[in-house]
Amino acid sequence: MVLVNPYFTIRTLFSNNLKITSMLLMLASFLFLPLLSPSACFLFLPLILERFLSTKEQAWGPFFHYSAVIAPLLASATISAIENLNKTIRQYHPQFNHRILTTSIPLTISISSILVSLRGNYKAFPLWQLFNGNIIPTPQEKLEIQSNYAAIELIPKTASVRAQDSLLPHLSQREQIYLLTEHYNDTVDYVLINPTNSHWPIPAEELPAIINKYLASPSYGLIYSQGNTLLFRKNSKDLCPVSKEIKDFLNHNKSNT
Repeated sequence: MVLVNPYFTIRTLFSNNLKITSMLLMLASFLFLPLLSPSACFLFLPLILERFLSTKEQAWGPFFHYSAVIAPLLASATISAIENLNKTIRQYHPQFNHRILTTSIPLTISISSILVSLRGNYKAFPLWQLFNGNIIPTPQEKLEIQSNYAAIELIPKTASVRAQDSLLPHLSQREQIYLLTEHYNDTVDYVLINPTNSHWPIPAEELPAIINKYLASPSYGLIYSQGNTLLFRKNSKDLCPVSKEIKDFLNHNKSNT
């Protein structure tokens, strides 16, 4: 379809504001110079087509890792574009000092990249978080982090674990780790949950039901509950009480349903 129907391709590439904004931010970080290097465009064009023709909406935005794949090629294209500019200027102005161009453009690109990263509408950008203090955890967030790590320390290295996507990276050195989903599953040794952390792909409204299923499960026992962190162990008889934070979370969601 991409090759047979160019109109469809162009229409799909620019089908919504999110795609257009992402393209503009990506190119603005390099002062749009990659467009002045036609030969280099053929290198990153397939990646742009793959990203913005995708049906996966997460790929369209300026977040996650999708821009990182294209960025090295855009940087290479920028270098090629600067050389093309130098050649063109020397052709018409032989006395022009090319060092002015090769010095000013990288500096301007750096400033442009910083300004793009600090754009107020995109608070997930790392630089924005750094300069606005969002990257520094609050006292409550520090307690949550400590509770998560305390629960992880209770899990034997050889045990199988199911956890939500935000906690799995902290378990990546283990051989058996599984993503927590909205479907109850009792095949693993441990289940780690913290409702205040990212719980993709579980919808927010489904999370209380998942927690209640594990709390009521005859296959699992709650062995750790501090703050919003829950750790279940299979066939455990040593149960601990549910923390006040989790009770409040479940009661709040129950009252809203």
